[in-house]
Amino acid sequence: MTAREWRARLDGLNEQARRNDPRRTSAGGLITAPIEDAASRSLSAIARQSRDLAGRARAGMLDLSAMKGGTVSLSNLGMYGIDDMIPVLNPSQAMILGVGAGIEQPWKVGSGIELATVAALTGSFDHRAIDGASAARLMAALRRLVEEPVSLLV
Repeated sequence: MTAREWRARLDGLNEQARRNDPRRTSAGGLITAPIEDAASRSLSAIARQSRDLAGRARAGMLDLSAMKGGTVSLSNLGMYGIDDMIPVLNPSQAMILGVGAGIEQPWKVGSGIELATVAALTGSFDHRAIDGASAARLMAALRRLVEEPVSLLV
């Protein structure tokens, strides 16, 4: 990693990050292309569209229209071994969920202590759009879904 990768600035009302390296392409930076109408899609349909968007982003084939209209982003630094993070909201979005790496550690299970794989999920919310109590309920529901993933398929 070079210092050049760290230099960026925010320009204009759209707060788009502009890299100071003219050789850097959009495929090399963070791309947040939304999956439209995700609530009405099956998990497999979301996975297919996510793979398609990621492939097009890596190839530099997404236009600006494909990156507008998102409300929530997911940032996964766990795949780099990062335990915990504080995600920063993307412009115009109301929430971002940061996912840390799963770490094996002692955890209360029933009335005893067992080793469990635990991952930190951290939400950042724009309180102009989502109040704190609603955010807490969302995070609690997400925790239940992660602890019982089969409920996603029912």
